[in-house]
Amino acid sequence: MRTEADDRDEGVSELEIGFVTDGHPVQSRRYTQIAAQFGFDELTPGTDRALPSLRAGFSESIPLNVTERVMKSDQLGSGDEPWVAGAFVENPFRDDAVKQELLDGTPEAVLDDIGDHHLFDFEMLESYDELYCEFKSHHPASEDHDYEMQAASISALERVFGWQSSANVSISARYL
Repeated sequence: MRTEADDRDEGVSELEIGFVTDGHPVQSRRYTQIAAQFGFDELTPGTDRALPSLRAGFSESIPLNVTERVMKSDQLGSGDEPWVAGAFVENPFRDDAVKQELLDGTPEAVLDDIGDHHLFDFEMLESYDELYCEFKSHHPASEDHDYEMQAASISALERVFGWQSSANVSISARYL
């Protein structure tokens, strides 16, 4: 979420929140609940936009250095132990070989679209110290595992938000 207000303003008089989703249909109930929690009383229909994405599966899995595990409660009710559902990891895209494999795995037409319209900036991606990974398979927090990246997708969000260098990074990872 981003707001801007002049120092002389008494507050924000208008605020727009947008959600980026992957495809249709979208179940709006969850978004309506979130909007209500912040005092918003109306939602407007979404706008469909094509987002060019760098997407690649890696020929060899890339080891991930976990800086913090993200826990969730035990959904099965079999105990009180939390489960590891994701992690913050050191940014693997600071490695030139990882970036090159990502570029090599992306169709040329997508690369042309991104390059022609200046939709993505690798320097911005490299500037992040950490990235978030959500795991498809979870494990109990008491288990110690190593993690690896199997695939990645980076979508340029300039067409949604109107400023360059915004991106959504999705990492497909697993534990060993």
